[in-house]
Amino acid sequence: MDQRKKLLLAAAWKHGGSGAGLLQRVLNMEISFLGYTERSDGWSMFGQWYADTIAHQQSFAYDDWCVMFQTYCMYHCSVPATMWPYTSPQGSAVSYLAAWLAARGFEIQRSAMPAKFDIILYSWTSDPSSLDHVGMVQSVTGQTPATAVLNVIEGNKGGAVGYRQIRWTDAQIARVFRLI
Repeated sequence: MDQRKKLLLAAAWKHGGSGAGLLQRVLNMEISFLGYTERSDGWSMFGQWYADTIAHQQSFAYDDWCVMFQTYCMYHCSVPATMWPYTSPQGSAVSYLAAWLAARGFEIQRSAMPAKFDIILYSWTSDPSSLDHVGMVQSVTGQTPATAVLNVIEGNKGGAVGYRQIRWTDAQIARVFRLI
């Protein structure tokens, strides 16, 4: 078993479960926020939490908050800091998050079958070097990578917490990371 899985399992056992159980808690927390909407001025509770707790810079309260939503949920479910960045800007911006996760060996190839809890990074221009958004896979239907359809929960999807259904083969899925 590699070191990252050992660390995640240690954190999970601290809270009475497995690595998958810990990420299920994160997913459950994310689901509990479905329908949450940012204010008309762009302020979100996730940005405010990030501004107060991690960045110590109030402008984050009004920034795009898809990564900050993921970071908030990971933090409050005690995912270890070796598995998710609780630093600024890595825990607030998609490109920094991608670099942080990749440096720790979490990236998977698109030829693999997608799985529940995968972290999906999107590029609206289908350019893997230009990342725009992030979400966590709640479920996968289909039996092969070619037929897989993902149900992904996302913060800041149109200014709210919501779901996106997307084919695994969609070019807007730029990079994928698997924590367990």
